[in-house]
Amino acid sequence: MLNANNASLNIFVTAATSPLGNETVRQLVARGHHVTGLTDGSEGATLLRQGGALPAYSDPFRAGELRSIIKMANTDVVVHLLNQEGNCFPHKGLDAAAQARIVTDSTAALAEAVRDTAVKFIVYVSDASVYGDRHGEWVDEDAPASGVARQAEEKILSGSVPSCVLRAGTVYGARDPGMQMLGEAAQRGRSVYLGDAHAYRSWVYEADLATAIVRAAETQPAGQVFNIADDTPTHARDFVAYVATNLGMPAPAPLTAPAFALPLLTSQAQRDALNTSVRLKTDKAKQALGWMPRYPSFRPGIDQALMVWRAEPLVREK
Repeated sequence: MLNANNASLNIFVTAATSPLGNETVRQLVARGHHVTGLTDGSEGATLLRQGGALPAYSDPFRAGELRSIIKMANTDVVVHLLNQEGNCFPHKGLDAAAQARIVTDSTAALAEAVRDTAVKFIVYVSDASVYGDRHGEWVDEDAPASGVARQAEEKILSGSVPSCVLRAGTVYGARDPGMQMLGEAAQRGRSVYLGDAHAYRSWVYEADLATAIVRAAETQPAGQVFNIADDTPTHARDFVAYVATNLGMPAPAPLTAPAFALPLLTSQAQRDALNTSVRLKTDKAKQALGWMPRYPSFRPGIDQALMVWRAEPLVREK
C-alpha cells in the first residue's frame, strides 16, 4: 500500500476533464497527489492546470501513446474513468454500441499500456449494468455478473498489474449530460421516457464516487470489487419529479406512445436501462474502504446540483 505513510502518489487519470474526472482530479490534488490527466484539447488542458494537474494528450485507444505518458509521469496508480461517460440518466443520445466499443477498446489499450511500466495499481471504474435486471433485488458484489462490462473488468483484474473494480450506480451531478437533459426537459415542458414505474435504480452523486475512487487509489485493495452507490435506490420517476419540482416546474410527463413509435422517440439503450431494476448493497465499500456517501439519497445530491444550476443558467438559447 503506497500511501501507508501518507506518501503522495503519481496518479494518471483517463477522461480527466469529464464532470466526474474533474471532481476526481480536484480531490486527488487536494490530498497531495501528483495528477496527470488525459485531455483532448486546449480547453481541457487549461481546466486541468487550473486544478493543479498536468494535462496530457493521447488517444485513449492507442496503447503505445498511453504507455509513453504513463512512463513519462512515473505513474504509480492509473484511474480509468473513460467508461463512465455514458453512465448517467439514460437519454436518447446514448449509443449502446458506441459505449460498448469504448469499454472494450479502451480497456484493452489500458491493459496493454501498463505492461512493463512502474504502475503498481489500477482503479477501474465500471457500473451496475453488469448485474442486468434483478427485478429490484438487492445485490452485493458476489451476485452473478455478465456482459461486455464484466468481460472488461476481468481483463483488468486478471492482468499484470494489481487492480480493483468499482461498480458505480447511475452517476449524477450538475454537469453530467443526463441531468442536463432532465433540467432542459423540465424547463421546456418536454416529455421524458421514464421506463418501468416499478424499476429501481441505484444512484451516486459524482463527488461521492470520486471520494471512493480516491480511497481505492490510496488503499489499493488488490483483486477486490466494490459497489458504489447511495443508500436509497429509487424509481426514475421519483428522481425526475424531484428535479422538476425543485426547478419550480411540473414533473415532465412520462413519454407514452404506441410500441411502433417508441424507437423514433427513444433509444434502445434508454429503454433497456430504464426497464432494468437492481439495488446495490454497499456494505463492503463502507467497511473495506472506509467510504460513506455524503449524499445518502438523491434528494440532497440534486439540491447541490441545483445550486450550481442557479449560479450558471442551465438552458442556453440557440
